[in-house]
Amino acid sequence: MGLNIYFYHDDENYEEVEIESYLQITHNLNKVLIELDKIVPNNYYKLIWRPNELFNCENGKVKVKSVLIHLPSLIGDLVFYQDRLEKHLPENGYGSFEWLYKFLCDYLKECCLHQDKYVYCCR
Repeated sequence: MGLNIYFYHDDENYEEVEIESYLQITHNLNKVLIELDKIVPNNYYKLIWRPNELFNCENGKVKVKSVLIHLPSLIGDLVFYQDRLEKHLPENGYGSFEWLYKFLCDYLKECCLHQDKYVYCCR
């Protein structure tokens, strides 16, 4: 199981937007963002795993621009604190720093391409 991110045309219907990337990541990597929040308290975990709670969206769909504005700093902080965060990678080996980095970069790219849409995170 993992986190899947979907893009929708609006916040009322469930007409999905076709995207180039497959945005799915293991829950094993959420601990890395939880630890990053302890270093830099920016709600990065909620931004990725629970944006609907962070932005108070009742139906779960969040405006892409709400997420987009924070992704570059998240990626920058992730890279900057990589040495401190790597010890929080999953012990079972399922999930790597590179995988998390690529996922976030792909998410950023899709957000840039679909700024007027909505995202939904399925946990």
